[in-house]
Amino acid sequence: MHSKAEEETLYRLLARHGSHEVRCEALLGQLEHEQIRLLADELKSYRYRTAWTPEIEKKARVLANSVADHIFEEEGAFFPVANRSLLHGEMLVLVEDYLDLCEFYLDGDARAESSPTLSWPLMS
Repeated sequence: MHSKAEEETLYRLLARHGSHEVRCEALLGQLEHEQIRLLADELKSYRYRTAWTPEIEKKARVLANSVADHIFEEEGAFFPVANRSLLHGEMLVLVEDYLDLCEFYLDGDARAESSPTLSWPLMS
């Protein structure tokens, strides 16, 4: 829920920004989200809740470290770049859209296209 909403709002907007640095930070964050999601999906396929193995433990540690590293990068590099790159009004719209998407995904209505209630012009 969190990563999908973040990707569809903040990351998507900044991936189209005029600054090369901002675009790179956004694309890097999106790539990290994809890699983390792939690893999480792989762990789910192992049915780790019923059979915990050394291989599953290693993958779980890699996942946990990847998430921690991503959060560290977001807090230390990406969010400060985003804060410098966006106007206050843009941030307010993104916050509303982010929260709408979080609710949308939590409701179990997740689908490939964005929620029709979004006010920000997002790319398909």
